[in-house]
Amino acid sequence: MVLIRNCGATTHWETQIVVRELADKGNQNILVRLDGHPESIEYKVLWKPDNTIEITGFNFNDLLSFHSRNLVGDIAKSIIQPKPR
Repeated sequence: MVLIRNCGATTHWETQIVVRELADKGNQNILVRLDGHPESIEYKVLWKPDNTIEITGFNFNDLLSFHSRNLVGDIAKSIIQPKPR
């Protein structure tokens, strides 16, 4: 799921890429936060059959934060890789 957040009058749009179980809307893992509206920044999301989600193709300078670990309880394993400079 890709969420769009308008963070207020003095801040920019934020794109959040989130994984959550359909039945549990309150429990979600924000995998990546990118600076900008999803229509104006580059990124690719690929869900693989082995429950791995790949988030690639974004500019490193747009990266605000990322989920840096893969634990047994996580919904999916994540691979987060900006495009080469």
